[in-house]
Amino acid sequence: MNYRIVEKEAFQIAGKKHRGNLDMSGFWDTCWSDGTIEKLYKLAGNCTAPIIGAYYDENSNVTCVIGIEVGKEGTADFEVIEIPKATYAVFECVGAMPDAIVNLWNRILREFFPQCEYKHAGTPDLEFNLDEDVDNSDCRSEVWVPVIKRKMNTFNN
Repeated sequence: MNYRIVEKEAFQIAGKKHRGNLDMSGFWDTCWSDGTIEKLYKLAGNCTAPIIGAYYDENSNVTCVIGIEVGKEGTADFEVIEIPKATYAVFECVGAMPDAIVNLWNRILREFFPQCEYKHAGTPDLEFNLDEDVDNSDCRSEVWVPVIKRKMNTFNN
């Protein structure tokens, strides 16, 4: 699989949060239809800031925050979460959502992790939506998976 390794400093995401077992594509649909995405773009000041989905475990529940990167000041309109400094394996995704991103995640889990020198770092997974038209077959996004190098076993003969 093609990927690149990126170091990213800690940053904050302001957005709408969902906890639980809801189909995450349903949560994304809700954020598009209820005006959340539009409010996030306004907060960003333009439509060039990518919408970010951050996924993590919170008290044994999958939690998703759909938002944008903000400065230290945050915002009163949305919940703000801190994303720690991390090393990421970054995968490009092209295709209509949610199928393209689901297919990419399946490949990451089935092909990347079993065959690479990395393991998951335990911090939030990130999806950067680079295009506004998520139904377009040319829609671009990126999946950022936090990774750390596996410790290699050494044996003394």
